[in-house]
Amino acid sequence: MEVLDLVIVGAGPAGITAAIYAKRANINFALYEKNFVGGNVVNAYEIENYPGYAKINGADLAVQFNSNLTELNIDVNYDEITKISKNDGCFALETAYSGTIYAKKVLLALGTKSRKLGLPKEDQFMGRGISTCATCDGNFYKGKDVLVVGGGNSAVSESFYLANICNKVYIMTRHELKADKKEIDKIKNFKNIEVIEFKSINELHGDKKIEGVTLIDTNTKELSELKVDGIFLYVGQVPPTDFLKDLDILNKYGFIEVNEKFETKVDGIFAIGDCISKNVRQIVTAVGDAATAIHFINEWGLNMPFVSLKTNITIDDFTKIEIKQTFGELIKILPGKSEEWLMVEIDDRKDLFFKGSKESAAMIEVKMYGGANQNSLDNFTSKITDFISQKILIPSSRIYVSYFSTNDWGYNGSNF
Repeated sequence: MEVLDLVIVGAGPAGITAAIYAKRANINFALYEKNFVGGNVVNAYEIENYPGYAKINGADLAVQFNSNLTELNIDVNYDEITKISKNDGCFALETAYSGTIYAKKVLLALGTKSRKLGLPKEDQFMGRGISTCATCDGNFYKGKDVLVVGGGNSAVSESFYLANICNKVYIMTRHELKADKKEIDKIKNFKNIEVIEFKSINELHGDKKIEGVTLIDTNTKELSELKVDGIFLYVGQVPPTDFLKDLDILNKYGFIEVNEKFETKVDGIFAIGDCISKNVRQIVTAVGDAATAIHFINEWGLNMPFVSLKTNITIDDFTKIEIKQTFGELIKILPGKSEEWLMVEIDDRKDLFFKGSKESAAMIEVKMYGGANQNSLDNFTSKITDFISQKILIPSSRIYVSYFSTNDWGYNGSNF
C-alpha cells in the first residue's frame, strides 16, 4: 500500500498554488480535481485585481495556472474524492472512479459552488433557462432578454459580458447594489442594462424552458411580472463539503473551520481558500492561504525522522547502516508502516546521559503518523530492545523506548 505524504483536493487557485509549493518542497503528493483546473476562475469574464495583470479573462488566467503545473511536471488526477476517513495511522480517501488512495496528510482546497434560490422548478430549469455562468452559456441567449440575479461584483461584471450579446439585461437585487463603485459606474456605459433594486423572484414561469418570472418587492410585497428568456444566478457561494460531515470540521454554514496554521480539528487535515470560514474570498487570499499552509504542513512533520536512536555508546559506520536496515524491517510490525517512508536518526555522543546517570544507555523514539494497537507496540518494543542490546552491548534494562503520535505529539510510551 503506497502512502503519500500529502493529497491536495481541488485545483483552483488555492490548490494549484499548494501543488507548486509542495513540489518545490520535495513533498510526495498528488493533486485531485473533479472538474477542471482553475475552479471558479474559469467562469470570470474579467479579473482586474490580480497582481501582474491589469485585466485578464478568467479562462486565460486558468490557462496560465495550468501552464505552471505543466512546467513543474505536476499531474492532475481528474477524479472526485467522495469520503475521507482515518486508516491505520494515515488517511484513506475514497474516489469516485479510481479506488482508494492513502496519505499522511490531506489539504482541502475545495472552493465553492453557486448558491441556488430554492424555488420550485429551479432544478428543472437548470441548464434550460437558468445558469450560473454567463461566459459559458451567454451565447445561447444572443438577441434575447435575460435577468441577472445578484448585486455584487460578479453579478455586475458578468452583466457587462451579457450586454454585448443579449438584447436586454436586467440586474436584480434584494437590496441596493453592493458591487465596487468602479463596477457600478460602468453600468451607464451600457444602454441595454437596467437595474432593479429591492426585488426578488417569487415564482418561475415556463414549461420546458424559462418564459418569465414573478417578482416581489422586498419592502411593499407588491408583485410584478417580467418576461425573460434566461436567468443567471450570482447570489453567493456555498462550500461543497457535504462529504466531510462525519469529520466534524464544519461550521453551521458548511464552511471548514481552521486555525492560523490552516489546521482543522482533525490532526493531519488542513484546509485553504474559499471553502474555509473567513471574511475575504478572493484569488489573492486563496493563493496566500496555500503558501502558508504548505509551510506549516512541511514543518508539521513530513521531514521528521520516524525513528531516532540516542545513545552514549560510540557506534561505527557499518553498525549504523545495519541498525537502519533492521529498523526498516522491524517497523513493518506497526500497522500501516513501511520502510519505504522511514527515516532514521542516530545520535551517539559520549556526553549523553539518561536518568542522571552516565552508564551505558540508549533511548529510542518512534514518531508515528497516527497510532498503533498495544500488541503491535509491545511486539515492536521487545524486538527492537533485544536487537539494540545485542548490537551495541547495552543491558535491556537500560534501553528506553517511547512513542509519539502526530495526533498530539504527546508522550505515549515507556518512561525514560
